[in-house]
Amino acid sequence: MNAAGKASTGPVPARTGDLVRQMAEHLDSRLRLRDCDEAGIARALLLMSELHGMSRVARACGMNSDTLRRQLDGKQTLNFDTVLGVSRALGLQLSAEVGASPPTTVDDGQSPS
Repeated sequence: MNAAGKASTGPVPARTGDLVRQMAEHLDSRLRLRDCDEAGIARALLLMSELHGMSRVARACGMNSDTLRRQLDGKQTLNFDTVLGVSRALGLQLSAEVGASPPTTVDDGQSPS
């Protein structure tokens, strides 16, 4: 509840900067695993959402907690919008960087359209 007595639908407030940093490090470590997959990322997001209040995170994502839980526990297709919404609700930001060995490309002599 905010000062006006209304339920907040924004990002879950961090208890401390360390907690958000720990969540970011946990998710980052999962993403860096060689065998990283949708299920592993979803489980990590589910755990973090449960720790911070599933209903608050779900509201911030614009859905109910049952739907969010079903997506994160693999009983329903996980949408990328949900991954982004949960990340934002938890105060996390996803980013991309070049890996240790970028994939090789095949030059077919055609320029991209």
